[in-house]
Amino acid sequence: MISRGFLTLRWYSATSSVPQPQLDGVSRIFKANSAEEAEKLWNEVELQNLPLKERIKVAVYFISKNSQEFGQKILDETAKAYNSNSLPEIAEKLEKMAKKSTQKPSKGFFPYTEAQLLSSIRRILESGNENAFDSAVSFAVSAVKLRLAKVDGVWLKELVFYKLKNDEISSAIDVYSKFSSLTPHRKVFIAPVFAILQKIHEFSNKAQRKSKEFEEVSKLKAKMLKIIEENGSNLQKTCLEASVYLASGESLEAFDLLKRNEVEFGIDTLAYFTLISKETHCPEVLTPIADFGRRILPDHIPVQVEFYNTLIGHYGKRGDFDRLNELGQRLSKEIPRFELRQFRHVFYRIRHYYRCANKHVPEDLTAFLKRLGDY
Repeated sequence: MISRGFLTLRWYSATSSVPQPQLDGVSRIFKANSAEEAEKLWNEVELQNLPLKERIKVAVYFISKNSQEFGQKILDETAKAYNSNSLPEIAEKLEKMAKKSTQKPSKGFFPYTEAQLLSSIRRILESGNENAFDSAVSFAVSAVKLRLAKVDGVWLKELVFYKLKNDEISSAIDVYSKFSSLTPHRKVFIAPVFAILQKIHEFSNKAQRKSKEFEEVSKLKAKMLKIIEENGSNLQKTCLEASVYLASGESLEAFDLLKRNEVEFGIDTLAYFTLISKETHCPEVLTPIADFGRRILPDHIPVQVEFYNTLIGHYGKRGDFDRLNELGQRLSKEIPRFELRQFRHVFYRIRHYYRCANKHVPEDLTAFLKRLGDY
């Protein structure tokens, strides 16, 4: 029996060839002089074969034009079409297509991707309407509840950042909590959580201890940490809090926090710090750990390799070749000779960024790679 996710994916692929009159009708909607005129044009467009992506684009258009109710109506119609009984009618044809495909659909398929939902949310937020943020939240909630999309940090951080830009920490926490409660399983979304904790840390440093402002910020921090622990684990909560200290250059406070929360700096902890750095695109989380030297890292080579590869990726993308060179030289001295082969991809990655930038690869790195037997 072919899975529903595969059927749905193939169904939209099979119906992606839309007659030109329908596409012209959608184009006229976007060019309408008013929302009322656009509504009239939409009612004239035949929806039968219009792709899901085009329908949601139109819904976003109406929401951004302050026609929240009509946009919601289109979303409801889209969800109804997605969950219709038309899929079994093409099941036999798709069964044949499935036999030719080696791809397996992921569990919990959603037709609207995280990147597409992010784009839609940005369009609503940038519309300039007074209630743009509330409209964007309402749209995202509807998309999730109608099972058109799933909650994901890719777009959730956009809503959180919007509030944090105006220093509205409490509102940012409420937004995060709202969408966190919509997920079927407990999950911590790293990027938005890190941003909230960073803003709280920034305010804590500015506020005087025992002042009213400091007490308010402390309450917000306790609230956020409680949400993290309810949806994750003590390790996740502690690492996220500690990562803010690391990113702020307060590495001793970070390791003291690990100790107070009885979290060992072991394999899982280093792996989670690495994941935080990846999700937030923040090398400052890992740099202090690397500066302490390899001797403090847990004795697990695959996790160490991932740690260094992530750090090198950050430096390479930023064009920080001083840091790349420094890290390469340090590792060539700290890693025992009998382990060097297992770290060779770390050195290849350093060389890769030099070549991408059309820069001369340092002679000591070239000589070192030759000793490894590969250049």
